[in-house]
Amino acid sequence: MVTKIVWKRNKEGGQKIGNKQVIKKVDKKTFNKYVKKFSKTKSFEEDKKRFGVTYISLINKQENKNWRPMAIRKKKSVLMPNTTNEKKFSMIVKSFESARAKKWRRTADSD
Repeated sequence: MVTKIVWKRNKEGGQKIGNKQVIKKVDKKTFNKYVKKFSKTKSFEEDKKRFGVTYISLINKQENKNWRPMAIRKKKSVLMPNTTNEKKFSMIVKSFESARAKKWRRTADSD
């Protein structure tokens, strides 16, 4: 299951729209695209054997076409917004294209 998260924009930082974040289980395609380039393991199979199931957090800033890896962890819950501030500025959504998600991303975190 993929978790989609939207963030309020950082007005003081000059953001016009908040970030999008995806948290998902690392599969072979995700490993090859995001993990392999900075991993000591050379294949998805080797990585899975060594670390078991892992999850990755990917972020998309300012409607950039590229998703950037932020962290990889054994537990999905560690990647979720957990602190009071993180929860205050983020929201889990079913679709990035929903009116609710778009409104949230246009809202400044300081308003």
